[in-house]
Amino acid sequence: MIRTRIATAALVVLAGLSLVGCSKDEAGMLADAKARIEKRDTAGAEIELKNLLQKHPKSGEARFLLGQSMFRRGDAAGALIELERAFEARFDDNQVVPLLAQVLVVTGKNR
Repeated sequence: MIRTRIATAALVVLAGLSLVGCSKDEAGMLADAKARIEKRDTAGAEIELKNLLQKHPKSGEARFLLGQSMFRRGDAAGALIELERAFEARFDDNQVVPLLAQVLVVTGKNR
């Protein structure tokens, strides 16, 4: 009986903790993605950014970071899509435009 109560309490705590992780705002999700980028966890960062974009599709910074990451790992076509969306979302031109120009040259779409 005591074990059942302890197990139930543990499940309630774990369920509560999982909900806390799901309720992050855009800034918190961006911070998590940036931390993964700092650790050179490209795959993890891209997952974080894609999750963020599901909740906040107009996040220009997330689109920029995702495009940058995709380009660095060799996915120029995917990077082009995300960087164009970052540009359309009016994210910082000083960051987007130079990288977007590089991607356009690599993909041959600069003509």
